[in-house]
Amino acid sequence: MLALVCAFAQAAPLYTLRTIAPLGFPNGLVLTGINNQGLVLGNEWREDVQAATGFVDRGGSRTWLDTLMLASCVNDGGAIGGTAGDIITAGYVVDSKGAVMLPPMQQQGSVSVSALNGHGHAVGSADAVYHPGTDGPYGQGTFDSHAYVYRDGSMTDLGTLSGHAYSSAAAINAGGLVAGVSRERAGDGVRRAFLHDGAGMVDLGTLGGAESWASGINDSGTVVGVSTMADGGVHAFLYAGGAMVDLNPDGGNSEAFDINNAGQVVGKGKGGGFIYANGVMTDLDALIAPGEWHIASAVGVNDRGQIVGQACNGYGECVGALLSPVPEPATWGMLLGGLALLGGAARRRRKAAAL
Repeated sequence: MLALVCAFAQAAPLYTLRTIAPLGFPNGLVLTGINNQGLVLGNEWREDVQAATGFVDRGGSRTWLDTLMLASCVNDGGAIGGTAGDIITAGYVVDSKGAVMLPPMQQQGSVSVSALNGHGHAVGSADAVYHPGTDGPYGQGTFDSHAYVYRDGSMTDLGTLSGHAYSSAAAINAGGLVAGVSRERAGDGVRRAFLHDGAGMVDLGTLGGAESWASGINDSGTVVGVSTMADGGVHAFLYAGGAMVDLNPDGGNSEAFDINNAGQVVGKGKGGGFIYANGVMTDLDALIAPGEWHIASAVGVNDRGQIVGQACNGYGECVGALLSPVPEPATWGMLLGGLALLGGAARRRRKAAAL
């Protein structure tokens, strides 16, 4: 029985790879997220409308988003968040009932959507503070953008860290905790990762450099992101229990983009896309069958362990990548259940023989 377990565990790669190729413009497709049902979200340049458009991939079947927006996130209910427009942008949440445009916080102000939680609460950035003048779009004044939460039809300005003018929310969990970045000035100035707990914004600090920014959060409130180092490099971090942890203290530059509720972190390192689990960072190339594709980055991971990102080959061609665990969790359950039955039968046989 032990031999069966060992053989099963060592037999195959830990992930299968399914590539999602652009339908038209070469290298014109990027994936942005995946939900727990396996719906894959991305954006692709479309020749027919001469614009980049969001899409949903369901098991290889692609559906375009009618709003022509760039899609950034999808929740477990299938609601999709994204942004449309160019100079002045509008944030949208699209679900089975239709598309809802988020209300701007300032007249002629922009809104962008970065993330949704399971309750349909959206976060991102929105123009919040107006500065009169003629330096902005169409000769109007300029804006400072702030992180926000959209819930129940209204926008809540989350403000900034002390002394900062700009902020943007990157992620929100089921409990409403929000992670993102606050900055001294839009476009430049020092950036710091923040966590907003509903009462206020907390500076998460750095790994020794001057800057940090957050990109993901799970339902336990664990935050992941990037911090600059004292030597000028950048390292992926994990923040939990009031402490920031370097995910690759002995490695090169890296960035963490997402974390699931099992604590698995995905991102991009010196060797390409990685997964960090149980204290170990592993290149995803080492976990798939050898072939023409190199996993260049990993941007999302769901609670089933499925990962989305980008894969490239030696000819410079890049496609979307969906990595699925092998065996699937249900398969592991069947195996372990079967082994338990075998073990029980063996114990009964030994007991009968003893009698």
